Amino acid sequence: MLVDGSMAARHGTTVARMWQARRIRPWKVETFKLSTDSSFESKLHDVAGLYVNPPAAAALCARPGDAAAG
Repeated sequence: MLVDGSMAARHGTTVARMWQARRIRPWKVETFKLSTDSSFESKLHDVAGLYVNPPAAAALCARPGDAAAG
């Protein structure tokens, strides 16, 4: 159940569109490990927030060979 005002409730359709556009189906994954880090939820919210609402002056920094470098 999504709590009103939560990030998932506000941006769930955006995430669903991104998954659909990239043919990502996380429900098809047979194994999944959730972090036991006590501050995981806070960190996840921060990282997901950057994707949903990136800063205006954002820059991507990557080293050669990083997956992000493409």
